[in-house]
Amino acid sequence: MACLLVASVAAFVPAACGGDGKITDPQLLADLERVKKATAKYEDVKKALADGYKPAGQCSTSPNDDGAMGIHYNNERLQRDSKIILTKPEQLLYEPGPRGKRTLVGVEYYLTDLDQAPPEIPLGHLDGPMAGHAPGAPSHFDLHVWLFKANPNGMFDVWNPDVRC
Repeated sequence: MACLLVASVAAFVPAACGGDGKITDPQLLADLERVKKATAKYEDVKKALADGYKPAGQCSTSPNDDGAMGIHYNNERLQRDSKIILTKPEQLLYEPGPRGKRTLVGVEYYLTDLDQAPPEIPLGHLDGPMAGHAPGAPSHFDLHVWLFKANPNGMFDVWNPDVRC
């Protein structure tokens, strides 16, 4: 069962649920709010570009028609540093719109697989390891966080059925 997140980060979260299905962990709520506040400036794609995020390929859609991720904007410096900083996600997720408009829908944490166990961060564990998604891309761990567009499948689900390419 997915947990309903109350507060300004309205979505579903599959952890720290009370009996009513709502988030009860104040630390998780605070961490999610901190990430949203730190990344809200990237609703302006120009600010993302200025901070080193670059578009990486086409809009990602599920091969099983489970939804989409949008267009990944990667920060290569953050991807190479081998650490996760909650307020500095390695990737931003944008939904394409008319006339080239990009709408920030989420963030993604990314860590190259160095034969370690799935890393834990305050939001939970990263998924993986998984093969790289492009030729030459390394095996990695990742975690999607749908902070800017609610995901009916859960805040940390890989694919968001409400995101369109």
